[in-house]
Amino acid sequence: MHGAVTLENDPSSLLWSEAFYCEPREGRKSVATVKETFKVGYQGNKNASVADVAFASGEEVKVLKEWGNETCLVRKGDGKVFNVPKKYLNL
Repeated sequence: MHGAVTLENDPSSLLWSEAFYCEPREGRKSVATVKETFKVGYQGNKNASVADVAFASGEEVKVLKEWGNETCLVRKGDGKVFNVPKKYLNL
């Protein structure tokens, strides 16, 4: 299942998937911490309501993949996977 996620106060679109698997990054640490608290809105499909998903300051997330210079694919402790702008992470 894939759904669209938008970062609060940021028009860029992010993607989410519970069933996504990616190999850890080679040669780099695979855990990052969140710099500052932020929320994303998740909508599973066009008929579903938007649910807020929070990332807390200091929260550890597993970095699965770096996408160029702007975003990282991360897994939260509950197993959900998000593309998050690097500016919110201490890599």
